[in-house]
Amino acid sequence: MPRIPDQILDCVIYLYPSEDASQEGVIAGASGFLVSVPSAMHKGYSHTHAVTNAHALERGSSVIRLNTKKGEHRTIPLQMRHWLCHPKGDDVAVSDSLLGLVSEYQIKTIPENMFVTDTEIARLDIGIGDDVFMAGRFGVVAGIVRNQPSLRFGNISMMPSEKIPIHRKFDGQDFYQEAYLVEMRSLTGYSGSPVMVYSTGTTPDFLEETIGIRMPYMKLLGVNCAHLPDHENRPSNMACVVPAQILRDLLYDEEMMEKRKLIDEEMKRQLNTQDRAVSDSLPDETDEFTKADFEKALKKVSRSDQPQSDKGTSETSE
Repeated sequence: MPRIPDQILDCVIYLYPSEDASQEGVIAGASGFLVSVPSAMHKGYSHTHAVTNAHALERGSSVIRLNTKKGEHRTIPLQMRHWLCHPKGDDVAVSDSLLGLVSEYQIKTIPENMFVTDTEIARLDIGIGDDVFMAGRFGVVAGIVRNQPSLRFGNISMMPSEKIPIHRKFDGQDFYQEAYLVEMRSLTGYSGSPVMVYSTGTTPDFLEETIGIRMPYMKLLGVNCAHLPDHENRPSNMACVVPAQILRDLLYDEEMMEKRKLIDEEMKRQLNTQDRAVSDSLPDETDEFTKADFEKALKKVSRSDQPQSDKGTSETSE
């Protein structure tokens, strides 16, 4: 496995059952990560969503913790109403669009165009044996003052074919998950971690023509959701990974799209009514907002729409 970019750690979030648990850095909870989806209304800007497992929320871990640029952490006390679980039972969930994260937090997002697609799997020949890694919480050294994600490494063992039992109920029935099987050592705490597929092989010709250079590729394979025991209930080091395509489908669920639309419309109203002078100064040939204007609108909307913790920074898993 080659050197992994440090920035991947800034995509990771921690989830806890309460604000107090977050401040204390207790082991209970799960991992998650941030993704970005392009705004349908404001060209060049994106909505940020948190991602984790549905089972983490079902067990009460809905509060997220992020690192700040000041080297500390802050808690955002999301509740179940701020999350959408997959309506068909797949073990993945996404939060409402998170606002006001632009200037305060040390974060990166995994953009939607880094989600591996069926077309890319075929063209890049992604399959058995390819290197993967995931980033998440290693409970005993997860970090108290700030999140300190760690990486685990492995290889694809099985592509999605027959659905896999993951010891989870949905609508009162045993649930079988469409998933990759990945041979990768892990422990409680990494549920909800992003799993990336990585290759140092040369870029296929179709990608070289697009980006102009030959380089390794790194794509989001999916979301870690479970580790399977063997037939005698012993650890098998075999992880189940919900495919990125299922996450994409959830991000474009009708309910989530409607929420993003309402936020986009509210931001536009804020700019039109409270920042008309700035808006009017934009060139006639463009409808794009400047980054500073957009961030100002985000903050205004977030004061009324997004829960904020007054516990703030702290000096002091599933």
